[in-house]
Amino acid sequence: MEHSGDLDIWHFDSKARVNDYLINSGIGRTSIYTAGYYENWEMQLKPKRQLDEKSGEPFYLLEFNSIPPDDEFFTFSGRDTGAWVALAFLRPKDFMNRDLKLVVDWLTTRKMAAIASNVTGLDVRPVEATMEDLEKTQEKGEIFVDLYRMSLYYIAHPSSSGVRDQTETLKLFPDAMTWETYVKTHADKIFGLP
Repeated sequence: MEHSGDLDIWHFDSKARVNDYLINSGIGRTSIYTAGYYENWEMQLKPKRQLDEKSGEPFYLLEFNSIPPDDEFFTFSGRDTGAWVALAFLRPKDFMNRDLKLVVDWLTTRKMAAIASNVTGLDVRPVEATMEDLEKTQEKGEIFVDLYRMSLYYIAHPSSSGVRDQTETLKLFPDAMTWETYVKTHADKIFGLP
């Protein structure tokens, strides 16, 4: 990961310091910069099943750390990480002293919900969070302050920022799972379906 600057995100900066050490040591290395994992929606970000107040029909609320639903962030499947790692080991001359900045999908929670609805036939909706809602998340405790800062980092680095390289990511591993593919193969875990 890159340094988070004034945001002071320990989750990012601890990794960036290790990367700095390797670069400064002169030891050959390949640094792989990851993105938000789809797997998070199977665990701590599992969509919540609710009932619509008007119709009484069930729906699922999908969110990402209270990021507003139209703010873009970079994602991929952590399960695919090994494919890029294997390439670096198999072709060391091509990847020595390089940074691989991974992103398969640039998503918003609104896009994620629409894709999940289309794939599963379930009613999946994004949480209509605001920046004020996001700011309030840090009141939950120390770990949430870091999550809040991570969310600000994602918002400040949309696809136009160049912080990740989708073209290279998919050129190196064209079979990488998209969010759509991930939902098709993991809907039972994401939505707690039988």
